[in-house]
Amino acid sequence: MIPVGLGLILKSTSKFLMIMALGAIGLKTGLKEVRNSGFAPMLHGFIISAIVAIVSLGVRFLLGQI
Repeated sequence: MIPVGLGLILKSTSKFLMIMALGAIGLKTGLKEVRNSGFAPMLHGFIISAIVAIVSLGVRFLLGQI
């Protein structure tokens, strides 16, 4: 398997790279584009996010982590 020290470095690096990628996507998106896209896509995004959160909490509950 992967040594503990290397695993910690890889975990931190992975988290950093994910944050940088999401930040780059966010910086590329303009507020006017979001506003012009309309209410429906934002509503769909909110609904999908809520479903993901509910399913995640349900799985954690079933596994006894909550």
